[in-house]
Amino acid sequence: MIVHNEVPVSPATVAGAWSGNTEDIKGGKTGLLYVAPTTSSTQYNLTVTGPDNEVIVSETALVGTHCDCTPIAVRGIYTIAISGASVDEAFVIKWSVVE
Repeated sequence: MIVHNEVPVSPATVAGAWSGNTEDIKGGKTGLLYVAPTTSSTQYNLTVTGPDNEVIVSETALVGTHCDCTPIAVRGIYTIAISGASVDEAFVIKWSVVE
């Protein structure tokens, strides 16, 4: 088993939004999607979109840390987006994929 951390970044939202792409995932299942704003009271929306523009994660009105371990088969380049953040600040985003 090989675990890849696809988006180990700490982006900052600007005007309440941020988005970034993963590297090209050769195939596997999601192991962990972890999103944490700097402030625990920050509200935001989270979307993960696949290579064919299919939405595989869509969470609205999240507050504070979000952690999801639902296994989803993935292959290709994915876009992780934060929108509607109540505060412009840094987020920690980790998305692991298990081959």
